[in-house]
Amino acid sequence: MTLKPSHHRAFTLIEVIVALAISAIVIGGVFGLAGSALDLASESSKARLDEMRHHQLSRFLRVSLAELPPKCQVTMGSGEILTFLDAKTSFQWPGGTPQATRTDLRFVDKTLQIAHHRGDEELSSLVLLDDLISCSLEIQNAETRLWTSSVPANAPIRPSLVKVRYQSAKDTKERVEVFRVHRFAQVNFNSPQNPQENEPPAP
Repeated sequence: MTLKPSHHRAFTLIEVIVALAISAIVIGGVFGLAGSALDLASESSKARLDEMRHHQLSRFLRVSLAELPPKCQVTMGSGEILTFLDAKTSFQWPGGTPQATRTDLRFVDKTLQIAHHRGDEELSSLVLLDDLISCSLEIQNAETRLWTSSVPANAPIRPSLVKVRYQSAKDTKERVEVFRVHRFAQVNFNSPQNPQENEPPAP
């Protein structure tokens, strides 16, 4: 019996190298697309989380300022600390301290915080936002309707609006939030007269 020579052709070394290179390119592209998709999902998740934190800040301040008691007045030593006198149970959170005699809304160490004090003693504090590039506070005087970032400690006033202007390191745009303060009667602390006499007209 005569054996016929086989005509099957083997792969050359160059063909094997080319095939491996193409496979590497395809696999790299697949992993690159998967990595890009994961990065996009991560960035989207971070953006949603940041937006949620901004929303929580806005809701917390809106509710707290709307609940300020009639005798609560404010002072401001600068545009970075807003002090509420006799705020009672406003600005509370689980674990907060309702026995405070004053409450500070302050920008310190790149964070926006709420801090409760009794006299000079700080009782508790809560970070509302962190990693801030800038933050400034302003109030509108309920009587003059003028905006200011300075109110002497010996002449506290009742604001009608509170403005918070801030920019986060994670955000390219500056945000401005304006909150309305509950319009109770303007109380004269030096007179026992009926506070309804000084109540401002309804808008």
